Amino acid sequence: MSRSWKVEIAAALSAVAMCVSSAAHASTVKSWNGSDSFNGTAVGSGDEITFSGFTSNQLTLITGNGTYEASTHNGNGVNTTFNLWLDLNGTWTSIDTWTTSNTHEQLLSGLSMPVNFASSTVTGIALTASPAGSDDDPSFDSFKNQGDEEEGGNNPETFTFNNITATPLPATLPLFAGGLGFVGYLTRRRKKATAAAA
Repeated sequence: MSRSWKVEIAAALSAVAMCVSSAAHASTVKSWNGSDSFNGTAVGSGDEITFSGFTSNQLTLITGNGTYEASTHNGNGVNTTFNLWLDLNGTWTSIDTWTTSNTHEQLLSGLSMPVNFASSTVTGIALTASPAGSDDDPSFDSFKNQGDEEEGGNNPETFTFNNITATPLPATLPLFAGGLGFVGYLTRRRKKATAAAA
């Protein structure tokens, strides 16, 4: 089988797979408008924002120039655990946890995305660090909000959420059958071309 035929059939199979796993996306974007630090050790210390609820099961993207840094002790970075929380159905739930001793600024937008969670009503976002920083600690003033131009207010952090719902199986069957038919058509065309060449 020539490489071009392999590519065509692979493309057709990919199209079939996409039809079967197609999803409906309903995006909601929330901008951070809370404290410009997240050195609290627990949700409720002022390092969270709340808003009207929406249904979601995926944090798809974080944008902006907000950063995080490890806390310091005697001038050295110490292992600092960060948590990204969502208020899901009225309960604060950690959806991402990471630990670092790096005192250089790390972009929050560099975290691995997407993050999936159980479909819920989302009403808040929180960020915490443990151990907490202090006024002269690098982790104290590390998050940017809309109202602080010096701390990057011209590029506030935004969080994009999606509600990913798999297409119901009955709706995918015609698409699946069409994709299989297309694969069959390509196979027949290849055979005819081979016979004509012979």
